[in-house]
Amino acid sequence: MPLCHVPRPLPTAFIGYSLVFTKEKDDNRPMNEKFSPLFAVLTLFLPERCRACHRPSATALCPDCLAAVTYCGEGKSDAGEPPCRSLCLYQQPVAGLIHRLKYTADRGVLPALAAIAARCDIGDEEADLIIPVPLYADRLKQRGLNQSLLLAQLLFPRRRWAIRNDILIRHRPTTPQTGLSGAARRQNLGDAFSLASKSEVIHGKRLLLVDDVRTTGSTLAECGRVLLAHGAGSVSCLTFARVDL
Repeated sequence: MPLCHVPRPLPTAFIGYSLVFTKEKDDNRPMNEKFSPLFAVLTLFLPERCRACHRPSATALCPDCLAAVTYCGEGKSDAGEPPCRSLCLYQQPVAGLIHRLKYTADRGVLPALAAIAARCDIGDEEADLIIPVPLYADRLKQRGLNQSLLLAQLLFPRRRWAIRNDILIRHRPTTPQTGLSGAARRQNLGDAFSLASKSEVIHGKRLLLVDDVRTTGSTLAECGRVLLAHGAGSVSCLTFARVDL
């Protein structure tokens, strides 16, 4: 069974409630402050709906929306970027689900993303540590979550002990990457990342970077450069989706 497989012994509404209100030790903010426990209880008595198209569905993602997902094959990396693999293309319904998670803190989409990932063999057992791409502190406070951390936890539920969000930090704010050219993205990210005082734990280790979307690969390349410069044995990358440029 793939590492990302999510069994369905409970209604998806209840699973959504669990994902919305369960707090992880490394993520101490509420999942989505606009929802309430009363709302979650009420959803148990309402018809199940697809998280993407909102039509009635017995699963978090209806068969039509799941069939619309375009999965990726071999990894795609540019010169100077660590080896990178993406699960699927950043198209609908994936784009809408990730956008809601990232910009509206809607963790109710996580069961649908889990259904998409369940069709993939993640197969990164060889990584010693799994490192989500970090957000700058002010942006994390503004959004209320780091989507890369949540996706890492979703993709590797049995290896949460290996997920470390206390090693790589984004120590300065950067302009949002959306709309920037490749060259502008690289300049924007220059010297934006550094290692925390626990950097010795990466020496000689095989690291896996996890991010939500790969566009030009500039963020992953900069993170990989910093990690390798501080003694990492190797760095590879996994993103949930990639833009088909």
